[in-house]
Amino acid sequence: MDKGKYVEITKKIPGTPFSVGGFYELERMGSANARVRYQHSIYQIPKEALEVVEIVSRESGDGV
Repeated sequence: MDKGKYVEITKKIPGTPFSVGGFYELERMGSANARVRYQHSIYQIPKEALEVVEIVSRESGDGV
């Protein structure tokens, strides 16, 4: 399975549908802005308003 990168929105961004604390798919990261995918659209967001996160997948059947 191919792992995608995700970002967490840390600040309110006017004019976008993103909610603070939400996780969204990262399309690409530039030097000052990032492109984030949301419902078949791509939005350009300042890097200071987001944080890149790593998605950890848990395997079922570990006995816990």
